[in-house]
Amino acid sequence: QIFMTVGTPPIATIDEPLDGDVYSVGETVTFRGTVSDTEDHSNSIAVEWVSDMEGVLSTGNANSQGISQFTSSTLAAGVHSVSFTATDTSGLVADDLISFRVNTPPVVDSVTLTPDPAYSTTNLVVTTTMSDADGQNPTATYVWFEDGIQTSFTGTTISSSDLDVGETWTVRVTPNDGYVDGTFVESSRTIENSLPSIGAASISSSDGTNVYSDSVLTCSATGTDPDEVVSPTYLWSISGYLYTGSSVDLSNYSLSVGDSIECI
Repeated sequence: QIFMTVGTPPIATIDEPLDGDVYSVGETVTFRGTVSDTEDHSNSIAVEWVSDMEGVLSTGNANSQGISQFTSSTLAAGVHSVSFTATDTSGLVADDLISFRVNTPPVVDSVTLTPDPAYSTTNLVVTTTMSDADGQNPTATYVWFEDGIQTSFTGTTISSSDLDVGETWTVRVTPNDGYVDGTFVESSRTIENSLPSIGAASISSSDGTNVYSDSVLTCSATGTDPDEVVSPTYLWSISGYLYTGSSVDLSNYSLSVGDSIECI
């Protein structure tokens, strides 16, 4: 005589994770599967979870509702193929298979704003370096803030025409490896005041081309500055005396022939 069993295989379904899901390294992954069988109670069905990278993840029996569930936050980076196998009391087997990725987020290694110092006469440019432990080639997104307020600029350059003295510009760089965003990094630069420049100064005399001890002298020059309007100030050096103003009356001083007069 022989003994044989005729039965119906169980049904095994992976509810979580979903096929193609992406998780970050260290993130908690919930594994949840459902089993059923027409002959056996759910809690008599043996279950096993296996990863092709990690090996056996969990074994035991489903609960009375036919659910097998556990979590893990220690999965290695990479693409995991996970099988969920159910075996009933007759030895009949069913399984389900999914794949998901455990991803290492990309990292911003450096953010550099140039020039330093920055003036309103030159463009403000950001350069970045990034890396990814999984070998992906990260891309970056840029968000610019002017004095703490987000702007519409999303490129690597702020034109000089948008810069004003005293403004603080901050760029936020967020890396992405095609799966997840990494932690953003910010860098700031305050727009410095440009030094003014002055053209050649000239002195004119109330006596034409001659200068006498009672002449009135006028000094003039043109100042330029990319940030604002320049109003030159004048300092006279008259034989050891100092006088401030654009014009000076020499009759107010005791001067002799050959004395030196300088306008600064």
